[in-house]
Amino acid sequence: MKKFLALFIFIVVFGIIIASQLIFDQNRAKTARAESFIPNAKIVKLVDLGLHNAASDIFWTMAVQYYGDSRQKDYKKLYQYLNLITDLAPHNPQPYAFGILNLPDLGMTDEAIDLAKKGLSKSKPDWEIPYYLAAVYHIYKNDPENAHRYFDLAANTENAPDNIKYVAANYGSSKDKRAQSMLIWQGIYENATDLNTKERSKNYLDHLFILDLLDEASARYQLKYNKTPRIPDDLVKDKILRELPPDPLGFQFEFDPLGKAKIK
Repeated sequence: MKKFLALFIFIVVFGIIIASQLIFDQNRAKTARAESFIPNAKIVKLVDLGLHNAASDIFWTMAVQYYGDSRQKDYKKLYQYLNLITDLAPHNPQPYAFGILNLPDLGMTDEAIDLAKKGLSKSKPDWEIPYYLAAVYHIYKNDPENAHRYFDLAANTENAPDNIKYVAANYGSSKDKRAQSMLIWQGIYENATDLNTKERSKNYLDHLFILDLLDEASARYQLKYNKTPRIPDDLVKDKILRELPPDPLGFQFEFDPLGKAKIK
């Protein structure tokens, strides 16, 4: 009886929270931008009657909605959401993996690393956390030593897929950072179970493929005209490429003095 009463009170309390959030969202729609209120985990634990996992699920839904709201400009509160969620349910690896993968592109690389290390110490073992952390060190920190360390940890985690073990075993065998990045994202793409991760990793693979395409076209341009292209449009104007593929990440490209493609 007490269990059902606790569950009822919990539903009522969080029903009020959800209703307040809905009212907040409706008011926010009338303005250019408003900040979300994110409570402290200690406060939530005082009112959730021990149902921490259920409370975490509610805030997880709010976090996903917040991240999917195109009216947000910087998504700075995503890290606060993920910290709250993982404080309430520290053993669930999904929020950690989501944060590690998405926070760096929002200008929160150090926060992604902190969240990953929190997940390594508190979450149940999951290869995605150390693998994504290794990717952050490789792509955003240019730190191959730590990248190698966490790729090895991912490969030695129970149930790590074979291609993840392959990435770990071959990391550092090539000095081409772009090729290594493509291998890393390929591992994420092939093992992604949610649509957001699948789409994100595919976009990065397409982005890296376009850079390789521009490099190859630049080399042909230099052989034909004995000079480096100035901008990618030169490749179309001088009939090396029929058209320029749009970058799925929204970047514009240019060439360095050696004719290598880079982000503008």
